[in-house]
Amino acid sequence: MLFIPFLSAVLALAPALSSAVPSPASVTPIVSVDDAKDAYEAAEKRLRQASQKPLLSDRMDALTGLVTLGEPAGVLVLIDRGASASKEAKASRRELDEKGVLLDRRRVQLAEMSLAAERNSNMKSKVGEMKQMVRDLEERVSILQIDLQVQEPWAGALREGAKTLVLAQAEGKRRAVLKGIWKLLEKSESEDSRVSSAELLADIGEQGTAKRLADVSLDALDERLDMMKALPQLEAKVHEWERKLQGENDKTGANSQATMSGYNQVVNDAAGLRHKSFVQKLFAEDLLSAAAVGLGNEAVEGQSESTRALLKIAKKSSHRLRIIELLINSGAEAARESLAVSLADEDEPLMRVAVIDGLAAVGDSRIVDWLLEFGLADESWHVRSRSMLALSTLRASAAVEPLIDALETEEGRLRTDAEAALELLTAKNYHGNVTLWRRWWADNKEGFTASDAPQASDEEKALEGVGLTFFGLQTESEKVLFILDASGSMNEPMATYTNGESAGETRLTVAKRELLKALGGVKDGGTFNIVVYAADVWTWSEDPRVMDAKTREDATLFVNEIKAVGGTNIWGCMEKGLDLALGRKAPKGPSRWLQPNYDTLFLLTDGQPSIGVSIDREEILDMVRERNEGLGLVLNTIGLSTDQDAVLMRRLAEENSGTYAAR
Repeated sequence: MLFIPFLSAVLALAPALSSAVPSPASVTPIVSVDDAKDAYEAAEKRLRQASQKPLLSDRMDALTGLVTLGEPAGVLVLIDRGASASKEAKASRRELDEKGVLLDRRRVQLAEMSLAAERNSNMKSKVGEMKQMVRDLEERVSILQIDLQVQEPWAGALREGAKTLVLAQAEGKRRAVLKGIWKLLEKSESEDSRVSSAELLADIGEQGTAKRLADVSLDALDERLDMMKALPQLEAKVHEWERKLQGENDKTGANSQATMSGYNQVVNDAAGLRHKSFVQKLFAEDLLSAAAVGLGNEAVEGQSESTRALLKIAKKSSHRLRIIELLINSGAEAARESLAVSLADEDEPLMRVAVIDGLAAVGDSRIVDWLLEFGLADESWHVRSRSMLALSTLRASAAVEPLIDALETEEGRLRTDAEAALELLTAKNYHGNVTLWRRWWADNKEGFTASDAPQASDEEKALEGVGLTFFGLQTESEKVLFILDASGSMNEPMATYTNGESAGETRLTVAKRELLKALGGVKDGGTFNIVVYAADVWTWSEDPRVMDAKTREDATLFVNEIKAVGGTNIWGCMEKGLDLALGRKAPKGPSRWLQPNYDTLFLLTDGQPSIGVSIDREEILDMVRERNEGLGLVLNTIGLSTDQDAVLMRRLAEENSGTYAAR
């Protein structure tokens, strides 16, 4: 693994960095005013110059020199430097993650090509091209790893240095410095500096910091809601032009300059506002992360009071889920204990799911008894589904028999969820065969402990192909929505290296055949629908259709008539799919919780986003994540061809409880 050396290097550097930044007690301000001014200006200049040097040791020496002087003005300098360093490190880390995903994919393709080349010498040139792609990616990954060995520790050291400098001040000066930092947080025009200020305040962790930071964050989220009020109208105009683009493509196979000009004008307005709202959300989330750190750093005796204050905010705020995340991520025992207790009183399923997911993710096993007694029997299928996952995540051996019972009584996707939880706990896979599960349990329940055996990869699971399958991805869901790419590139041949040559059939032909096979797996009485997209997005039906002989025939006719032409509107198809899934409000209970029309989505594409309100990967991921938060849908993704955005497709699946398959 390429990432191991980097992680080892960072871990090895951590103790050295901690000791390199002076402690507050060792900071000794210079007595003479003139000497202090000269020394400070020299130290600031040295830090500025050292920040451009490649060696971390040079930077650390300069940082130590500035902090040791004890000049309070240095705090703002370090906040500014820290903001820039953190931004650079985050960008490099994001690129490293993306390049790592692509490298994994290219290595798989290289192995397939190399095997094919043994049977077909014509493949050798393609193997050589792929080898070069792999080498280029490996080189870039290596460079990023080396850069991060400096960037991330440096950002952390600047943050620690600023904290040291604040704490070194006498009481009166420290109050003034903290006041200045709060003012910077609230008034600065630089969001990077505001976030850096919030992180510093969180590191210091004075009583009440978490609540105050949360207030600023929630205000930012409210501002985002206000700026988004104009989006529906702007996006509606974009969709009108997408229909024009698609219609023109259908008639002529291309788009005129006038049509593209009109489209670009409206999409730029919508995309600009969407991007602004996305940046605002990231800013608010960074502040919430700082608030979580702040709560964790507050004195233990004060954490209960802060937790109560935050829960009080949550009861009134439209951003309740964000407060739940804050409390969980804080690591504060008082916060997590309060959340565990709240499960018994919380009547909104969405909130229960947030608490269950959060506490399970951090390994808080105190919720196991509640999950076994109430979670698996909750009237909301979302809560039952997440309870199954939580029990397997928490390695709860006592959950095996209740999960077998659930396998017998539940239907559709919940059977799939129960199977997945049982497999994770037992390292056995009897699929939905309750008889075999009960027989195995009778023989093994005495002294049973949850298995730590490695789980099958997504690809291995996909190849099992049990139940309804689409390109090998399996589900027992009876509420399924298929989203099919019909862009012009789907007319390209479907590559295969089995025989060392292309398959001859187009990607669309193969996709339509696989979709018809998948529809054959939808049981009579199950509900389903089909979304097709290119530049525009269209549907087989605006409402869920119940499977029977007639709808099966109608769906087959619809699929067979699909033709490929136009761009790739990932934003539009996911927006439409989630709209169709939205369904109706629950007949009783909190209005925010919905009973979705579908619980499982399959998204297929062969390319990268090229048209739509946004073609930015992070913005697409954010839109889907945000809109699916209250739906709880599983999103499975299938990418065809080497042109697919493997990073986008994998993250769409991973962030929405699904499976990604590259074909």
